[in-house]
Amino acid sequence: MSSAAIIPLLVPYRDAPNPLPDFLPDSDGSENYIPRAERGLTCPLHKLIRDAAKSARDNPTKTSDASTMNEIVKHLRSKPNDVLSLNGVGWTPLHLALYHRLSYSLIDLLLTSLPPSLRPILCSTRTLKCSRLPLHFASRFIDDIRIYELLQSLHPSGVLEKCSNEVTPVERAKVNKKDLRIISFLSNEEKKQMVIWRRKRRNLDLRYEAISCMDRKWEEEGSETKDFRVFVYGYCKEREIGLFRDIISYIGVVEDDGGGGSE
Repeated sequence: MSSAAIIPLLVPYRDAPNPLPDFLPDSDGSENYIPRAERGLTCPLHKLIRDAAKSARDNPTKTSDASTMNEIVKHLRSKPNDVLSLNGVGWTPLHLALYHRLSYSLIDLLLTSLPPSLRPILCSTRTLKCSRLPLHFASRFIDDIRIYELLQSLHPSGVLEKCSNEVTPVERAKVNKKDLRIISFLSNEEKKQMVIWRRKRRNLDLRYEAISCMDRKWEEEGSETKDFRVFVYGYCKEREIGLFRDIISYIGVVEDDGGGGSE
């Protein structure tokens, strides 16, 4: 599904009468303040999540409140797209659930209520203020490693992404003194994603290098290059870049003289 088809869903919920401005200033630029949604500008799902949080605070020995969970399940069945709505400060229900330190079962419920193609969209949605991913929220408020694993599986590159104050999720987890298992998990995922990012960056650089080599050859011969540029770009993109020498040889720039040289 294209992003154009999804973006309209990610807008502030404005069914409340006389909506207030989207943002309320906070003292320290963090999430440690009462969201505007707490004052009435929200969708019903945000309210149900706050109710679940209140129930958890009132009954700390209970893992979940059955009646509240049933209400959330009922709401998600009738209006699943509310999971993608934003409250008054630009948080999705997932952000709000993480902020209130709700259970793995509820986090999983929010995500599985969406079709698989939309779950990564929810996990990659940033807050309007401070530009934080759900994984940034988890790295401050969550101690259950299963939630980290769930969020990471749906948006793998999120572990590399920085919020507006240039902090990654793993850096945030360290600052908030998370369990060593959580920090180790995030650090390992960060290393894996960095390898992937570097490979993609190298592929892109070499792809343009192949085109540059091809341009030099075709300029010398005075031939039309436009169509062939498109072809070579696609050829480089679709193949393992470890075959770079073969790509250059294929377009006739490097003669295979056995010496391993190149232009």
